[in-house]
Amino acid sequence: MSKVPLLQIQNVSKIIRLIIVIVALIHIGSFLFTVLNVEERSLSHQIELKQEQTSYTATVEMTGTGEELAENLNNEGFNGLAILGSADMVIYSIIYFFIYRLFSLYQQGKIFTPANINCIEKIGRCLLAWVLVSLLYPVLVVLIIRFSALSDSLPIMVSVTSDDLIHLLSGLVIYVIAWVMAEAMKLQQEQTLVI
Repeated sequence: MSKVPLLQIQNVSKIIRLIIVIVALIHIGSFLFTVLNVEERSLSHQIELKQEQTSYTATVEMTGTGEELAENLNNEGFNGLAILGSADMVIYSIIYFFIYRLFSLYQQGKIFTPANINCIEKIGRCLLAWVLVSLLYPVLVVLIIRFSALSDSLPIMVSVTSDDLIHLLSGLVIYVIAWVMAEAMKLQQEQTLVI
């Protein structure tokens, strides 16, 4: 690879790494702020509303499978956003880590290496795992709450959303790209051995 494109890739990778850090901090920080803000509002309203004998439900913005369950969890006195959103935040954090690592390798001038392919493969796997988590985690949460006798009225819900399908498709495409890159690298190594 020529020096000029490699230098450009390294410079762009440096900028993208910075953007990844900023986006990850904003994303994780806003999640934590929202969770803490919901708890504070919920507690303050519960104290005020006890005098009026009215129940309070904090508004939680969730999409997909968790939307209705978050509302049900809030109605039962749990923090639906903290319980359901934390699983998504773990997966987001892992994906941010591997994207950051991939662009760190690019910044070092390592473009087609096993480490790059490994990062891309892990990003694909995380997206595929996300689909399983989004299907199974809400059910697991409800079962744990039911078996611990904290609530008997929470419904068990399983649904596939368009976000799940997008994560599935993206994960498959990224995983296949990593596989194709690995095969191309093997072919290149075989050709250099033949020459």
